[in-house]
Amino acid sequence: MNADAERTAQSEVASTLESSWLLGLLGLDAAAGVLAAEQYPPYVNLSFSAIRMFLHCPERYYFLYRWRFPSDRPVEALNQLGYDPTLLGSAVHMAVENARKAGKGAADDYLCEFRKACQALGINRQICETVYLPMAQEWLQRFAGSDLGQPMAGELWEQPFAMEWPVSRTTVRFRGFIDQLIPRQDGQWDLIDYKTNRVLGPAEIQDYTLQLQLYALACREALGLQIGNLYLYHFPKGTLLKIDDDAGAGARASAGANSRAAAGGAAAGILAKVGDAIAAGETEIDFRWPDRGCRHCPVTVCPLRDEEKTE
Repeated sequence: MNADAERTAQSEVASTLESSWLLGLLGLDAAAGVLAAEQYPPYVNLSFSAIRMFLHCPERYYFLYRWRFPSDRPVEALNQLGYDPTLLGSAVHMAVENARKAGKGAADDYLCEFRKACQALGINRQICETVYLPMAQEWLQRFAGSDLGQPMAGELWEQPFAMEWPVSRTTVRFRGFIDQLIPRQDGQWDLIDYKTNRVLGPAEIQDYTLQLQLYALACREALGLQIGNLYLYHFPKGTLLKIDDDAGAGARASAGANSRAAAGGAAAGILAKVGDAIAAGETEIDFRWPDRGCRHCPVTVCPLRDEEKTE
């Protein structure tokens, strides 16, 4: 972090110290004699990325989402890789979406759209051709040769949603975009999310299972769609994984008419816990998921960042 950024961060720290929830985080609330807030905010705005971050590290969530601290790009890690995984993933998503919206599904179509996406993302043409394209080419050619890689009647891409979900202390406003929705003959929709990260192990699958279950909940509640199957497609391996929907037809049928949380299953329960905890400014939660990720934390001022090992 440069000197200007450090001064900005220090200024934000000083300003934010007036808030009781930051004093609580730093263990200063008792010394300062700050009383807990009597009222909770009416809304908590969340995306899946924010929910995922809070589950793994509430402190990082507050720094980045509530206090808007500047985060450092992982320059060392990017230099070791030789490319930016975020840019690669964005370009692949844009290529597939734009080709399919144009009714195209050949490998050359995807590669053409990938080059356009790299240009739109500010990737130098030479870097695109020598670094990014060789990785994406294998993925997109394999995808084009699969049934999933061909245009489907009525399919929706990057479908936006906005769902309001009342919980005990507040109302969660959950927003996002669904990579692909495919209509079925029985009137239901299959939901697919595409991943480009190199590693897709048990921890990542746990995260993305929650993501798809929350997206299915949003489809039912905000879009009025009945969801059939949930899938993850992993571009690096070309694999399609079926994910369990914990709020399928059986769960909905057994839930009471006024029990939205029961109808939403475990994913809705996590949404409620996260929303209530954030509304109260809590950092010590008994439902936190393993591995804070301190080793690669982008928040340089976080007091937990000096930990040498993740849990």
